[in-house]
Amino acid sequence: MTIAASPALNPHLAWPALPAGELAARYDNNADERNRRDLQALRERALQAHATRSPTRHRFGVAGWAVFDLYRPPPSASRGSAPPPLLVFVHGGRWRLNTSRETAYWAEAARAEGWALAVLNQPKLNEPEVRLSAIVDAVEHGLDAVCALAPTLEVDAGRLGLAGHSSGAHLALAATQAAVARKAAWLRGLRRLLLVSGLYDLRPLLAAHGEADAGFTAAEAQSMSPLLQAEARPLPVPAMVAVGEQETSEFVRQSRALHWALARGPAGAVWQPVPGAAHFDIADDFDTPASPLRGFLREGLR
Repeated sequence: MTIAASPALNPHLAWPALPAGELAARYDNNADERNRRDLQALRERALQAHATRSPTRHRFGVAGWAVFDLYRPPPSASRGSAPPPLLVFVHGGRWRLNTSRETAYWAEAARAEGWALAVLNQPKLNEPEVRLSAIVDAVEHGLDAVCALAPTLEVDAGRLGLAGHSSGAHLALAATQAAVARKAAWLRGLRRLLLVSGLYDLRPLLAAHGEADAGFTAAEAQSMSPLLQAEARPLPVPAMVAVGEQETSEFVRQSRALHWALARGPAGAVWQPVPGAAHFDIADDFDTPASPLRGFLREGLR
């Protein structure tokens, strides 16, 4: 029997009753020396891929940020003349940092699998007049555009994977839920959703930082938390919820709460802790062909 993913029933939904400073520390991945090193290594790998693999840049709006970079696999990796499957990646950075250039660290792994990789850009929460809903809308619009351009780009949007890391996982999930609500065309090609080390309930961030620092209001924290929308907008495809076993307790709890909710939906969900991994080096797992994260996408995009 399917159990409704009611937030009231979710045993992982409540965050710890801590002073604001202590709660904020459990959402801070940049204070830890290991995480800083891992983040720098990720950026260097991404910049190297951008420099050596010569992605093509495509526009999906008039704003300066409204572009995506497309990395293509080598011809030998494709099956005959068929266009390659498409993986769209939504980058993290606390909704405020990074671009597609610093976050293309899965380009080599996608290339090895014979997939095209599109890395989206997005507006920033610390820019004037930008609200969280506008960033979700931008990601959704980017997905619309990438898939509409697929025939021209010679990629297969009928074998589509969507992935996000950190705040990018939040955006990928929220954009998918919004697409479900409006029955977006690209959902017909979506095969897998990979969510890595994300934040899916924004209310504890508001409790930790307050509206001014968090960048969103209580009403926005409620409406922009995809964990709280999981019952009303069930996913049409399986999702994997991945988190490093050495991440902070709040990142682990949030991932557990999301998996609990999604697993009770019609498409189901996979819970994937990554041993030995923290917030940034969890992305390194994807470089290994035997990676469960990579295998999950491979199964759907074959």
